[in-house]
Amino acid sequence: MRSAKDFFKPKLAELAFNRVEPIPTEKFVQFPNFFNELMMLLGNFVDYFEDTFIGRVIRNNRRRAPRFSVNMWNCFSRLDEELLRTNNSSEGWNRAFKNSARENPSIYESIADLRIEQHSNLILAEQLEAGVVKTRKRIKYEMLNEQLQQLASNFYLLPRDIYFKRARALFNF
Repeated sequence: MRSAKDFFKPKLAELAFNRVEPIPTEKFVQFPNFFNELMMLLGNFVDYFEDTFIGRVIRNNRRRAPRFSVNMWNCFSRLDEELLRTNNSSEGWNRAFKNSARENPSIYESIADLRIEQHSNLILAEQLEAGVVKTRKRIKYEMLNEQLQQLASNFYLLPRDIYFKRARALFNF
């Protein structure tokens, strides 16, 4: 099965380069095929989204538990508490540790590497608490965080359509 992006991109690009009048008859003939394939792709996507993120509707209009709970993937409360929205920092730490550790170490070498890493993390934590060192973030991500926090603070003040339109604009959707 092709991905939705691979399916839509050439089809929509065709529309951009069609003359306004007259539209070739073969395009009208192809439209039912395009529509059927589109509906199949959208149906597959909706099924995946329901199963994974919100839970499929079952008897008595209830929803089955999703694969990932809403609290796991929803970022609204994390914005309010100024927490990280991604696990990129832990992924970065994991990669740095993996690159600094030896290949095929013995258990004793692994313990020594973990002790060194723990010691450096404790020193960094003390420096952060003392204000000697600051965590560095890219300016564009700091600005995005501020804009998202501002938007989240207006959640109850803005109409839903405007709120989601502004959220999409922040992520260029």
